[in-house]
Amino acid sequence: MISSINEILKVLGLKEAEAKIYCACLENKNGLKVQELVAKTNIRRSTVNLIIERLLKAGFLTYYLEGRRKVFQAESVELLFFNLENSLQEFKNWLPLLQSANRQTRQTKVRFFEGAKEVEKIFHDILLTMRIYKGRKEILTISSGKDLLVLLPEHQKQFIDKRVKEQLAVRWIAPNDQTSRQFSKTASQEFRQIKFIDPQKYPLHLDLNIYGHKISILSLEGKPAGVIIENEILASSLRSIFNLLWNLL
Repeated sequence: MISSINEILKVLGLKEAEAKIYCACLENKNGLKVQELVAKTNIRRSTVNLIIERLLKAGFLTYYLEGRRKVFQAESVELLFFNLENSLQEFKNWLPLLQSANRQTRQTKVRFFEGAKEVEKIFHDILLTMRIYKGRKEILTISSGKDLLVLLPEHQKQFIDKRVKEQLAVRWIAPNDQTSRQFSKTASQEFRQIKFIDPQKYPLHLDLNIYGHKISILSLEGKPAGVIIENEILASSLRSIFNLLWNLL
């Protein structure tokens, strides 16, 4: 029986020293520098640096720059669960324990993604965020569906089907092309409303989503790259702009 956060982290594959680093970051809402992690964990600096690299690569930590120094923060425990829920069912039963350790106000958070495999994580985040969001369960989207399906051919199965299963509504401003019109035929079954714009006058090669307290922007031309911005004021303001445009169409 799992009885502590450390045991949960062992289930996720972390060694004892890795779990110490993660927990230290989890307990400090503003993040920790390398020297602070050394002091808190009593682990040698060279080992701390190696562990940080592994945790960053595995998605357990993120960082931001304070001057020239990196400040490391624990990734949200909800996102860890979402990425591993298919193979770690027991983790789901203990999610509240991890959440309680991470109930804190965060600064504005920006995450970057490059490459097709990485940008898929943006849509994982949309589903996870809306699953736990307490406000209106609606996603607002401005997107070229045609370009998105070229980039992510499994998007229907990986995102749309899951969104429909969770009955998450979407309002979509889309180019008036064959792909978008095809999606309009399944609008009611897939909790979707669509309004069209002229792709000749207003060409789009992006996917923009407003969901909960977050915004995601994904470039659909050239090398795929995207960003998630976590900021309540920005999300609320952009939601107002979206609604203005929606009402004008």
